[in-house]
Amino acid sequence: MLQYATYILRILYVVMVAIVLTITPLEGRAQDKINSVVDSLIKLALNAPDSLAAQYNNDVCWKLRNISPEIAIQYGMKALEKATETQDKLQLVKAHAYLGVCQRNLDNFDEAQKYYDLGIKYAKMYDVKDQLGYGYVNLGNLLIYREKFKEAEENLLRAKPIAEQLGDSGILGYVYLNLGRVWLGLKDYKKSEENFNKSIEIRTKCKKLNKQVCIPCKYLADCHAEAGQTDRALNEYIATLKQADYISDYDILGEVAYRVAQIYYEKSINTTAHSNTQTKASSTPATSAAKRLLLKPTT
Repeated sequence: MLQYATYILRILYVVMVAIVLTITPLEGRAQDKINSVVDSLIKLALNAPDSLAAQYNNDVCWKLRNISPEIAIQYGMKALEKATETQDKLQLVKAHAYLGVCQRNLDNFDEAQKYYDLGIKYAKMYDVKDQLGYGYVNLGNLLIYREKFKEAEENLLRAKPIAEQLGDSGILGYVYLNLGRVWLGLKDYKKSEENFNKSIEIRTKCKKLNKQVCIPCKYLADCHAEAGQTDRALNEYIATLKQADYISDYDILGEVAYRVAQIYYEKSINTTAHSNTQTKASSTPATSAAKRLLLKPTT
């Protein structure tokens, strides 16, 4: 048993060193790529004629929503102003949705809901069906954060027929992803698994969504981990690391790596406890590295 524990800890040490060494330069490259794209969009937004100003400011807002939501809000507000001035109905709806996402990323849930509600209102008023679908998904997602799972499900089920009517795989993939999160929150792991698998299937079949497959895969692993299927979850986390795009998905790699380390660490503790050699194992460099990693907050 001690030999097995030491083996696991060595794997953990090698895996985490490899991840750190690989992601660090790639994160820099990813940031350079993002900066280049955002800089180009900002230039377009600053020099855009009134007819395109709302669209370009919305584009900047969307690109910055995760990187710098505070700055994104400034562009979102500009988009809202220009969309109102030019009566650009589509961009008006999008501006409310994007501002809601930015506020949610800042944990300003009341503000986020205000913008989501207005976005849904205008999407209905102007018959912008795809944005209405995304509006219900956004609201459902926010309600999951607030642990209002039944209300979240109601909104997601409002989005589902819209996605089916439009044949919009993007919306439908998000619906099933978030339904999986609803059932995960309610501890119904069977229904959670079913919905995550549907999201994976949709995003796998639709070529333009292929790069989004790793997200439901990650949540599927979370589901199996919570259900006590540790080995299955571990394999899925590792598979997620392999299929993730190191440029566009670098933000979730840290969380997945953390989960992998957590499972390896717990396996080592359980194994060494069984062998009555926990003290010896816990003093190894790999175990210490795992402990340090596990003490770091996730983003």
